[in-house]
Amino acid sequence: MAMWSDDDFFRNIFREFFYAGDEASKGQEIELVEMNAAQKLCIQENFPHIESVFVTKQVKIHEDGAEIEDDEVLEELSGQLFFIALTVGEEWMPKKKHENPGTIQQCITLPEQEDTEPDNTPKFFFVSKLGQRIRTSRWKENRKSKREVPDDNEIPTPQKRFKLGSKQREQSSLQLVPSEDWDNHVEELGKEWDGKRAVSHIRIIMSQTRTRRMELQHTLKPGKFQPIVEKFPCFEEGSFVLHEFFCTRGKEDPDSVRSEISSKMEKLLKQIAETTKISENVQNVDQLPKAQLETAAEDPPRLVVFLDPEEDVSCIYVVGNNSQIFGQTTNILDAIVLLIACYYVFDLDYPAIYSQVLGLIQHWVIGDPFTENKTSAWIEFSDKLSRGNLSMSE
Repeated sequence: MAMWSDDDFFRNIFREFFYAGDEASKGQEIELVEMNAAQKLCIQENFPHIESVFVTKQVKIHEDGAEIEDDEVLEELSGQLFFIALTVGEEWMPKKKHENPGTIQQCITLPEQEDTEPDNTPKFFFVSKLGQRIRTSRWKENRKSKREVPDDNEIPTPQKRFKLGSKQREQSSLQLVPSEDWDNHVEELGKEWDGKRAVSHIRIIMSQTRTRRMELQHTLKPGKFQPIVEKFPCFEEGSFVLHEFFCTRGKEDPDSVRSEISSKMEKLLKQIAETTKISENVQNVDQLPKAQLETAAEDPPRLVVFLDPEEDVSCIYVVGNNSQIFGQTTNILDAIVLLIACYYVFDLDYPAIYSQVLGLIQHWVIGDPFTENKTSAWIEFSDKLSRGNLSMSE
């Protein structure tokens, strides 16, 4: 142990310790030593992995000049908490031996050192890297959106297969008929369709069942309209689909709506033909192929046109969802109106393959804004129509 530099301080401590007298007062003397040196003490716990080499040093007692070995001091303090008073720069190392964990083994006082400089790496560097990983993880989890459901235990329903933007649906002013009357109307319609097929009578029944029929359509799975056609077989003929469509667009005068839409459709198709290259894909068949009229479940409605040998239109069908609707016309303009009427009457959304063309018709012919994603060609063509370069009023 190093020689003590503060002689007065340590002389008082060790005088009280070594000249205290009898054995009975030893505990009090040790306690007094601990208390007097409390402000300059250093305690180091003994850890198993620390191994130190004992360096023999001596302590000189100032009054009589006698030198006392370190081991004698330690022997007197054995069994007690070990406190040694050190000044700045002094150190003490015990003997190399196996100690029980928790005992005092080393006490070191070193000169005060300034804190080392922190890492100069900018903090935002780590934050940006972590943020990128979090954003990537969240994107992978959320890239497939799901519909919100009111109950956590309910399985979310998928998004509609056919998407139509901001399609305006005319609400019927008729009251919802009771279920008993509804069943009677449906039964009466079936009998009329199998019998005389009086158009006026059928239209009256369709008008009386319109509100509840629209409610039924909203409960069907996306893309399905076959149950409506089965319950109302008159929809197998395009004329009843068109009449229903014109009635929902103009309740007071459906015929004027028909004339207005037909006129706008003719002008629009004329502008499209003048500015767009149309590729023809005509298949030669000997007879009406059933394969062309067969569709899978939830297939979107599409137009099938058959030509005669002179390439004149022979017949037109709208097919989809295991259903066929006979066009009853050889006019392509009327056939296109029938196609979009099916999407309105049966409350269907446009498939991606037809969305741009049908959206253009919806916007410029029907008059409902098309707010879904548009191609650059769609936007450019609509801008020309808006500026009057391709006038719809001529």
